[in-house]
Amino acid sequence: MIRVKQLSKSFGSNTVLRDIDLEVMPKEVVVLIGASGSGKSTLLRCLNALETAEKGEIWIEETPLLAKDTNIPKLRMEMGMVFQQFNLFPHMKVIDNITLAPIRVRGWTPEQARAKGMELLRKVGLETKADAYPASLSGGQSQRVAIARALAMEPKIMLFDEPTSALDPEMVGEVLAVMKTLAKEGMTMIVVTHEMGFAREVGDRIIFLDQGVLLEQGTPEEVFGNPRNERTKEFLSKVLA
Repeated sequence: MIRVKQLSKSFGSNTVLRDIDLEVMPKEVVVLIGASGSGKSTLLRCLNALETAEKGEIWIEETPLLAKDTNIPKLRMEMGMVFQQFNLFPHMKVIDNITLAPIRVRGWTPEQARAKGMELLRKVGLETKADAYPASLSGGQSQRVAIARALAMEPKIMLFDEPTSALDPEMVGEVLAVMKTLAKEGMTMIVVTHEMGFAREVGDRIIFLDQGVLLEQGTPEEVFGNPRNERTKEFLSKVLA
């Protein structure tokens, strides 16, 4: 579903991704781990064309993302992305935040979009908040609305960029529970996270990045139970302590 070959990305003289090779299969949950600044979020942003790589190839299904004639907005319709910050429109009700893109981009009627929006709010446990404004929501509720908003476009792939990093500890679980449900339902997911318990439980494959280099990948049992790379061992000894 996603193929990345020899991908490199720099900001000025700082190279943040170095010759990344990666494949993600349909219905697979791939979790990216590593220290802050290792290139995880940049890789995710390159996959959604929010950043442009200087070198390499990215294929989303059969579409070459970096080709000059690729329709990026159309391709983005197939990829939902959830960020660290919720980015909800504060002047719009929850349901309107969710229905805006399907109406304007997908061309759905307001009735179709609202029906889908309510279905997704039930899915994330927030049906009663449909007519609330974002300011009245907790951080965990806001992030669940952001997930519902991304799902409203019916994407084939979901990208999560540290979706729980801005949350209070007691709110992390409610967001991870929604993500676990998506994984069980077969959604293709790439997740950047520092939640090692989630990575171990839900990830089909764990990828460890360090200083822009893909150092190690494998199943959760392989990476967490018997890491081969010394840098991976050092990282895990700190985050799992």
